[in-house]
Amino acid sequence: MEIYSENLLESFDIDTKAFARIAGEILSDLLGADGEASVIFVSDKKIHELNRTYRHVDRPTDVLSFGFLDDEMSHGMIGDVYISLDTAKRQAEERGAPLNDELLRLMVHGLLHLAGHTHDGEEDTSKMKTIEDRLFLTHYPISGGTNSE
Repeated sequence: MEIYSENLLESFDIDTKAFARIAGEILSDLLGADGEASVIFVSDKKIHELNRTYRHVDRPTDVLSFGFLDDEMSHGMIGDVYISLDTAKRQAEERGAPLNDELLRLMVHGLLHLAGHTHDGEEDTSKMKTIEDRLFLTHYPISGGTNSE
């Protein structure tokens, strides 16, 4: 599994290699196949733009997933996960949790969407939450920096 991870905000120190490694382990566990995916850390402004353009929702969000598994032209590309560092920081503060914990939680959630999981109904939500909790605990804690300036 090949994972591309990038932090587009210089004001946050993110260990993108650690997140890429964990994303690869999770997707291999979920899909059991080779492929490529991206985990990209962005601003509220960028995720707002993506949310408005592709989901027609005119507000920022914490995580967006764009899956390509059903696309015959994907050539092994599983999908992209975008995580808003601004929103993740606020949510971590509200929870009283380290930013790395929130980023890991959001990444796991986004990766589950890439693997086809949804939270459209109570049963799907419960199943997805159970898997999300298991994967979070399996990969917790994540090492590396997540300091904002």
